[in-house]
Amino acid sequence: MQSIYALLNSSDNNSFPEAKKLLNTNYEQTTQLAVANLLLAKSICEYSIINANTKSSKHLPTVADLNVSIKPSQNIFVTQMIENASFNKIVNEAKLAGRWSDNDVVKSFYKLLLETPEYKTYVSTETRSLDEDKNFFRFLLQMISTNEDTQSLLEDLFINFEEDKIITDEWVASHFGYIKDIQFDELVPKDKLEFGMELLETFLEKQQTTMELIEPKLINWEADRIAMMDLIILQMGITELLYFPNIPTKVTINEYIDLAKGYSTLQSGQFVNGVLDKIHKELIAENKIKKQDRPNKKA
Repeated sequence: MQSIYALLNSSDNNSFPEAKKLLNTNYEQTTQLAVANLLLAKSICEYSIINANTKSSKHLPTVADLNVSIKPSQNIFVTQMIENASFNKIVNEAKLAGRWSDNDVVKSFYKLLLETPEYKTYVSTETRSLDEDKNFFRFLLQMISTNEDTQSLLEDLFINFEEDKIITDEWVASHFGYIKDIQFDELVPKDKLEFGMELLETFLEKQQTTMELIEPKLINWEADRIAMMDLIILQMGITELLYFPNIPTKVTINEYIDLAKGYSTLQSGQFVNGVLDKIHKELIAENKIKKQDRPNKKA
């Protein structure tokens, strides 16, 4: 949807190669945002070393200055990121390397972290365990996700930050425990990539057909007065109804109503619901929707 919107807004070239390029760029941006979240957490953990060195280098350091913990920098997930070749590849390709190693946002966040009970508990002992490191790193990621400064920093770097944040937050939360073995350049599963490309190509091929179905339903509305996003969502929904037999019609309709509510105007959900429902009933009556039966799970 993002790729189609960008394509139709930026160019008269609606070719699939151009659209494919945009979609690949969006996938790359989503992957880079996931990596950026982890890199930011890594930078905050590693700042514990800079902080310890700064404190101990004072002219008259106190006992507390000489005993600042660097335990966060030794967290197993920090180590796994350092050792993961695909993670570092994305960091270098996206030019994220070194961006936050001594950044004011990292410093400010680290000061906030020092005051949390979770941090104090974590550094209260020199011993370490996988569960202890995991719980602390999970807390750190959650803290980053709700901190205005860190989110503003990421938003400045990623055009589709608001849309991708939900995806990347969920991905990071569910996968960070396996950083060592993750292939970060393959975060988008092959089947999802193939589906996205197929939907994009079919959308472009069937644009005229889908618009011909939509226009008669726009009573008292001119197509060029309707929000472009609404038309895109409607066309995508009809494309799935007609040309993707493996996707149940109910799933398609609910999905695109939710997209309209989330990405277009306040009235878009109701508008898309009404138009899609009419077109769906019409296509059913004309026997134009051919869906494959889903496998019986009891079989």
